[in-house]
Amino acid sequence: MERIKKLIKIGRVYWPECLILLCCAIFLAMAVSEKKGYHMDELLSFELSNAEFTPWIVPTQPQGRLEKYVEREIRDESFFGTLGNLWETARDVLKNRGSSKLLSYKADVYPEPVWIDREAFREYVTVNREDDFNYLSVYFNVKDDNHPPLHFMLLHTVSSIFKEKLTPWMGCSINLFFVLGTMILLMKTGRLCMKIAGCEEQGRIAGAGAAALYGLSVGATSTTLLIRMYAMLTFFCVWLLYVHLKKLFHEKLAYGFEKNNKTLIVVTILGFWTQYFFLFYCFALALVTGVLLLREKRKTEFKRYVGSMIKAAVIGLLAFPFAVSDVFSSGRGVEALGNLKSGFG
Repeated sequence: MERIKKLIKIGRVYWPECLILLCCAIFLAMAVSEKKGYHMDELLSFELSNAEFTPWIVPTQPQGRLEKYVEREIRDESFFGTLGNLWETARDVLKNRGSSKLLSYKADVYPEPVWIDREAFREYVTVNREDDFNYLSVYFNVKDDNHPPLHFMLLHTVSSIFKEKLTPWMGCSINLFFVLGTMILLMKTGRLCMKIAGCEEQGRIAGAGAAALYGLSVGATSTTLLIRMYAMLTFFCVWLLYVHLKKLFHEKLAYGFEKNNKTLIVVTILGFWTQYFFLFYCFALALVTGVLLLREKRKTEFKRYVGSMIKAAVIGLLAFPFAVSDVFSSGRGVEALGNLKSGFG
C-alpha cells in the first residue's frame, strides 16, 4: 500500500514527464504493431538466441555437433538422469581432454545440401520445453559471432516465456523498454546539466524536451523496430554519461570517483556485454574524464577511476574472453578498427 502511495505521489509531481513517456510509448507501440516481416539480422538474433547449440544453420550440417551430443548423450527423461550425464561428461573431459567423447564427437555432415522445411527452421528460432532458459546454449552460439551475449540472453528469456512463438513484439518489447529507459535517463541528465550550469529551475524543461525529441525521433523508432541490440546499447551509453557527469561535478552533487563506483563498474560491464561499439564510446569518455581529473588535480579520484575501469575490464573479459579475438582478429573487428584508424587519419 505504501509503495502504491509513493508511486501516486511521484506521478503527481512528475506528471508532465509521465505524460511524455506515455505518449512516446503509445507512438512506438503503434509502430511495432505495423511491423511486417523480419530483416535477416533479426532472424539471426533469434537463431543465435534460440537454436540449441547450433549457431549457424548450414544445409550440409543441419544439426550442430554439440546439439547432437546433448540430444543423444546428455538429455534424459529425468532431471537427475540429465545431471548424471553432465557429471560423467565433465569427468571424461577433465580426464581425457582432447580425446574425450565430447571433444571428439562428430556432427552429421552431408555431401549435398539437405532441405530444411518450415517447421525445422521454426524450431531453430523458437524455444520449447526442452531448451527453454538454456543460457549455456546462447553463450556457446554467440562465441562464434562478432557480438557479446547479453542481448541474445535477454531475447532468449523472452522466447522461453512465450514458448514456440515468433512475433515482432517478442524482440521489440525489449527495445521499447530500453528506449523508454533512455528517455528517463535523458530527463535526469537534462536536470543534472542545468543544475551544474546554475539554472536548476529550467532543468525539468530541458530534460523533458530532450526526452521527447528522442522518443519521437526516427532513431528511437528504428531502434525499437529493429530486433537487435542497439536500443540496449543506447541505454547503457546514456547511463554511463549520466554517471560520469554526476561524479565529475561532485562538489555540487555527489562524492566523485573516490568511492561508490559500483554503478560505474556495473554499467561499463553491461555496456561491454551488449555491443563492442560501446568500447569506442567508453574509451573516449574515459579519456576526457581522465584529462579533466588530472587538470583539476584530483589525483586520488583519478587513481580510483582508473582502478574501477580496470576492474570492469577484467570482470567483462573473464566472463566473455572471446571478446579479445572478436575485436582484434575477426573480420568485423579488423574492419571497424581500420575504419577508426582511417577516420583519425
